[in-house]
Amino acid sequence: MTAGEGSRQEARLSSGFAVRVVWVDMTDACAGRLKDVSQSGARIVVEGGEKARGDVYVLAHLQGEAEPRRLVAKVRWQVGDTLGVRFDAPIDLPLVHALARVERASAH
Repeated sequence: MTAGEGSRQEARLSSGFAVRVVWVDMTDACAGRLKDVSQSGARIVVEGGEKARGDVYVLAHLQGEAEPRRLVAKVRWQVGDTLGVRFDAPIDLPLVHALARVERASAH
């Protein structure tokens, strides 16, 4: 299995959304950019190339919201500076579309 292949059953949407990845024990954090996102997980390119481990928060500042969304996730794999994460709880489709910046009219 190569990076990006796997068991996600939902459609993946391409993204370029800027996020922050924070380790849940608060020992480390880094900037990142979503490559793709689905209801169950995402691929994130991180700056710094630190070895990711365990549970992380993916923080996303959505337009119109005062506080960032905090998505709890587990790092499933890392190849270079790209992480594959699985969300602890599936996220709803409107949030997937917001993270992929899909316009409502085109999200059929």
